Amino acid sequence: MKKINDISKFTVWIIAILLILLGLIYSISHTVKTKYSDFHKLDIDSVNQIVLYEFKFKGRCDSIILSENQCKRFIINWNYSFPVGPCKFIPKYTLCVKMKNGQSRSLRINGRVIKEQNDFGYEFLLGDRFYESIWNGRDKDLPASQSNKCCKQ
Repeated sequence: MKKINDISKFTVWIIAILLILLGLIYSISHTVKTKYSDFHKLDIDSVNQIVLYEFKFKGRCDSIILSENQCKRFIINWNYSFPVGPCKFIPKYTLCVKMKNGQSRSLRINGRVIKEQNDFGYEFLLGDRFYESIWNGRDKDLPASQSNKCCKQ
């Protein structure tokens, strides 16, 4: 009879520890999502212009102003992006979204992941194909213009 009591006490302890761990994991994940998440959708009507920058060596960068159709495609896919959590990377591109009210938003991009104000990343559904097609001129829409000036940030 003593063995059965020892086993049941052990089982109760294991269940209690598991419940405490599950509660701790849930609270941490909830804190991370609310603390680091800065996702703000873009309204197509409030965007004036989107400029894509590719940084080169020695501080040089090239830029392309996206056409209206490219802007719409980007905004729709950005609004359907989903969080992947905190991540670190060196950005390959920077996207400057200029609003009609004079504000601007800067997005850092590397592959399928986009970050805005902090290191919380979002997976962009179109991924690198979207940016590469714009840079290599394979996109159906030709860019509105091209320049070698960088956005002042």
